[in-house]
Amino acid sequence: MVSKQAPHGRGLNTVLDTTVRSAWQVDAFKVTFPNDPDFLTRVQRIADRAVKVLEGNNEVQVEANLYKLLFYEAGGHFKMHRDTEKEPGMFATLIVQLPTEGGYEGGALVVNQETWSCKYNAGSSHIGCFQENTSTAFHYAAFFADCRHTLRRITAGTRLCLSFNLVRRTSNGGPKMEQILHSPMFRDVEAVLRPWLEAIDEDDAEKSSHENLKFFRNKLAIPLQHKYTPSNLKFSRLKGEDVTLFHVLANCLDRHLDLHLCLLTKHQVGQPEVDNGIIIRIVWNEGHSAARGKQAGGCITMESMEAEWVETSDWVDVDDHRLPIFPWYLDTEKEVVLGKDENGLFVNGEDPDELQYEGYWGNEGPTLEYFYHRAMMVVWPKTKTVPTIIAERRPNNAPFSWKFPEGAEVPSLINFVERLKKNKEPCVRLAVSQLLAHCERAYEAIWRKRDRCVESGCTDMSKCVSSRLLNMCVVAGDLADTLRVLKLYSEIFQEQKYDSNGRPSHTVPWFIGLRSKCVAKSIAAAVHAHGWAACGEAVLRLLQKDRVREEGEYYGQLALELEQLGRHSEAFVVANKALKLVTSSMTPLQSSSELLKILVKLMMSMSTECRKELGSKLLQWLGPAPEFCWNQPFAHLPRHPTVEAFLRGSHESFTYENVPGCLPEARKLAQVFDGRYKNGYCAIGREGVSGSGAYCVIKKSRDGFQHVLDYWERQQEQVRELRHEFRGSGLGAREERETSDGSESSDTQAKRAVQKTPKIV
Repeated sequence: MVSKQAPHGRGLNTVLDTTVRSAWQVDAFKVTFPNDPDFLTRVQRIADRAVKVLEGNNEVQVEANLYKLLFYEAGGHFKMHRDTEKEPGMFATLIVQLPTEGGYEGGALVVNQETWSCKYNAGSSHIGCFQENTSTAFHYAAFFADCRHTLRRITAGTRLCLSFNLVRRTSNGGPKMEQILHSPMFRDVEAVLRPWLEAIDEDDAEKSSHENLKFFRNKLAIPLQHKYTPSNLKFSRLKGEDVTLFHVLANCLDRHLDLHLCLLTKHQVGQPEVDNGIIIRIVWNEGHSAARGKQAGGCITMESMEAEWVETSDWVDVDDHRLPIFPWYLDTEKEVVLGKDENGLFVNGEDPDELQYEGYWGNEGPTLEYFYHRAMMVVWPKTKTVPTIIAERRPNNAPFSWKFPEGAEVPSLINFVERLKKNKEPCVRLAVSQLLAHCERAYEAIWRKRDRCVESGCTDMSKCVSSRLLNMCVVAGDLADTLRVLKLYSEIFQEQKYDSNGRPSHTVPWFIGLRSKCVAKSIAAAVHAHGWAACGEAVLRLLQKDRVREEGEYYGQLALELEQLGRHSEAFVVANKALKLVTSSMTPLQSSSELLKILVKLMMSMSTECRKELGSKLLQWLGPAPEFCWNQPFAHLPRHPTVEAFLRGSHESFTYENVPGCLPEARKLAQVFDGRYKNGYCAIGREGVSGSGAYCVIKKSRDGFQHVLDYWERQQEQVRELRHEFRGSGLGAREERETSDGSESSDTQAKRAVQKTPKIV
């Protein structure tokens, strides 16, 4: 079957309902033009002319992609609806009406945009008469995809048309700069905004002498004329007058404004008039308007409204980057600028863009929620971007309490600073300083989560805030900014812990530190940019204060990155320091595998003298078998810091008295110590009760030391490889002579270490 009855969108479903749409359709891949091979070329020329009128720009390039062939018989129609994005980049619809035998009568095409309406019929021939010569000629109409439109009933004859999606091949460049600078809108906007800009440069805009500005804060929001869904809300996809507005605001006031887009949504919640016991979600998607009326067999209309509020979402910067700062508050009374002809952000009585209906559910009554969307362009001075984004919170008197994602604003602010630097903006240094001050104040929210640094082991530079922040300072800041970040990363912070009753119990130290290869790469770039003499001391201080026993491999990675940048002497200094720090630990072999691999790789590119010195230290470190001790220095038990300290110490047993939560908690703690090696410790636990409190006795097992010893035996293969590498320098030969002259083999040393290990009863 070539054709089929045309459906329409309803929520997430596509349905057939001839009361809404009565037509036949043929898919594009079934349509050909054998008698006119150049037909689509002519359609493309029509599309080019139409877009010049729609966009007011001769530079926009579009593609006209055939979507459907539509056929309407007598009685055919399509009720008011809105086309949205059917494919990426679609922004408008082109209807090409073909001649039919005998033509047709009726069938006026009516297009609405906000308060503007256009009717294509015999009564408006100056716009386009679709009824003239319908048996011999073809006509066309183009309109933005967000326009609401309807095809009225065909009273006689048949109507045949082609529907095309107009898709941008290039982003909308907007009007030429000369047109912008000499346009009346540009002069009017500058005249209005300059006093506002001067007013908010003061500490408090509401105290300004400009009485007409007392309602405005640091940002202004301007409603856009067209509808946009979240997927096409981008500066590169703006339409019509919205494009002109963007370019005027971007270029006025010496380009002093920072621009963003967002969706403002009005929510209305209330009681429906009729309950049919179902759940319906009418969403904002292709070819659908959530009109009130018959939906799934029931009339869904709000009888009484119980609550109403607004929220914003889908924030986008001028580079079309999504900002992870949802939700964000916008004061519709003090921060929204309306045109002279606008009575409000939303037209009273208009149908919602989305609705959600839930019937009776358990003890809950039926509810109906309407969603109205309005795209906004929000502006503020570039000098205020950092403090504005940081300071935004939902007011205490708002209908709903929103939680601002902690630390989520930092990546967006780094993007902003990088854009300032790229565009050579004079305020870039101010923005860097403002952002660093915020990071110093909110370090815990940005980097700390559940007793660990949230970026440990991060391998994606774009997601590593520590790395991006340091790179930003290298590119957009100066040496002082770089040193400021290195100092922050080496700072010892104290996190307050609380007992089960909510009372402060103890503090736990933590660092931002060097936690990933990404940060190592950024520190190397900072050294390369400013020199070792300027920032070497800060780097070594970071290594000294960081948790070397857990992330030693990243210190080796830093040395490797320096070597690859041609900083040979700096690489040797860092490698030497890393080796010294790690070998100073009680049982460093537990975490040295990656560090060892990196240092061996690094030595292969070093000078002979550096190779000898570093290799000698590695052989001394890896050669002798470790002596037995009870220390388990890599034990990780953050919920019980006292027990963790015991595990890392030199004592064999420990009684943890007065366990919070009494016997159940003591039993849980004892079950953690089941004699298996895990999380850097190996012990056996036993709970008990004494008086009014519970306790847990913990005894270490020698299996923990056996784990270290087994690891050491595996490392001896690495020792042999090192000796082979240094054979030419004489270092390996000397080590071999020492062994042959009476020193013990690795097997003998291991046996002796095991014999010294006391047994646990």
